[in-house]
Amino acid sequence: MRILEGVGSTLIVMLALTPLHSQEATLRPNESQAQLLERIERLEERIALLEGKAAPQTPALNLSVPDTLATMPTPPISPSIAGELSRAKDTVAIEPDASAIAPGEITFNFNFEGYYSFNSLHPANHQNTLRVYDSRSNTLSLSEVGVVIERTPEPERGARAGFRLDLLFGQLDDFPFARPMQNKNVLQAYGSYVAPVGKGLQVDFGQFFSPVGLESFYTADQIALSRGYILDLVPIYHVGLRTTYPMTKSLSVQYSLVNGINEGPEGKGLGSHVAAVALHHPTWMTQFNYYYGQPDFSTSSTGSSTGHPINQLGAKAQIANAYGAVTHGAYTLTSEFFFYTAKPSTDARALRATAGSVYLSHQISGRWIGALRFEHFNDAGGMISGSPRTLNGISAVATYVITHGFQTKLEYRHDWASTPVFQSGPLLVPSSNLDTATLGLNWRFGKKPAPW
Repeated sequence: MRILEGVGSTLIVMLALTPLHSQEATLRPNESQAQLLERIERLEERIALLEGKAAPQTPALNLSVPDTLATMPTPPISPSIAGELSRAKDTVAIEPDASAIAPGEITFNFNFEGYYSFNSLHPANHQNTLRVYDSRSNTLSLSEVGVVIERTPEPERGARAGFRLDLLFGQLDDFPFARPMQNKNVLQAYGSYVAPVGKGLQVDFGQFFSPVGLESFYTADQIALSRGYILDLVPIYHVGLRTTYPMTKSLSVQYSLVNGINEGPEGKGLGSHVAAVALHHPTWMTQFNYYYGQPDFSTSSTGSSTGHPINQLGAKAQIANAYGAVTHGAYTLTSEFFFYTAKPSTDARALRATAGSVYLSHQISGRWIGALRFEHFNDAGGMISGSPRTLNGISAVATYVITHGFQTKLEYRHDWASTPVFQSGPLLVPSSNLDTATLGLNWRFGKKPAPW
């Protein structure tokens, strides 16, 4: 295409210059092919000088950070972008180039994930206590079969309207627990329109991922294989109206009016609010999120009702969350902070939880990425573990991209708690320590670029 464009530009300039330089712009009957090519090269050099073009340079490092803010409007940077910051130019990426998608094209994308997790406590119920993603232990597990159908709005390419549908099947289709049965396999479903307001105001209506929380569902976009404790408590999705606006090339803002958190059949209607601010640079990104409204009316990750007085009409929850990543060479440092408080409508005291996590990933080679993760979760209100305690976890992860569309992750994780909580043995006796080793396989195909 560049050759065609160059030749086209050359011909246009030759025609334009004909009256002034007729001898130079007119082909000579006896001129050799080599002489013609030399004249074309000289004219191209003159065009480049006139237009002030510099010779193209190949970047030494491709951070694989999508220019979501430069080509806004889109939602704020996906939580999974932190994992993509560590991918170097020579990585055998499992995602295609977005330029391969034609304007207005509907893409069909497929994701398949499975894993085997070894639990050192050998619980009789084969459960990894307090785990959201890798909840099954000592057995082969089909975690997720996902289908993403999408038409991305691109006003700069003549497509202002779009939609997205994420269908989910497998072990994860029961999470979050409050999803209504009629929507059990629908993870996201929303329509989009980019209004011609300023730099472009994107409006989405339907069910969409919450911007709160660093980690998400699709493992290929994550740094680690397992998910941290924060995912036990963060909103997974909202139903409502979402608006996004690009303030600058590096700053976007978002506001959503929603029904609540993971709204199920017992949801109490519209009236909750989500706000997000995202900033990014070629080597770093950060995002701030805030939620105010109804608490999560679901059950806990242990599968039983929390029984907390927040599960009543009039209760209010607030969530403050921030995460960011910075890349230097082949290393990426990622961190997250999370604060949750829920105030019952009665005179009971507010329930709180605070947490933080740190990741360090290293692009070892084009196919290998190594990472470490540490997380501290202060479950002061017993909101995920049933009673007040602190939870800690440290993980070592190796990711290997086998070929286009196929990758594997191997993770060793050690968890410890201030009081026994991890189920063990045939009688499920609580323990204060848990060790797991998990091997995950992921296949992903389609034109949609990462992160999903």
